[in-house]
Amino acid sequence: FSIGLFTVMEGCGVDVNKENVEEWTKALKVTSSKATGDLATYKQNKNKLRMAEEMIREIEIREKKKLAERLETKAKALAAKAAEKAAAAAA
Repeated sequence: FSIGLFTVMEGCGVDVNKENVEEWTKALKVTSSKATGDLATYKQNKNKLRMAEEMIREIEIREKKKLAERLETKAKALAAKAAEKAAAAAA
């Protein structure tokens, strides 16, 4: 229930904090103790997820750089080989 409540609050543009959660649970006529207890866990998990996504982006960037370097090395080797063939043909 709590996660759904937090998601709805975020979707409505409401800051998900203890005071707002207590206000929403009061308006919904449910006990706030469980929801406020879940709030800390929710925020920790959301932060961990954000950090994991950032780490994945960093890994993707690093892998793309490695790929670009390999392609550049391969292109230089092919250009050198083509230049050798052109020089051999001219001679």
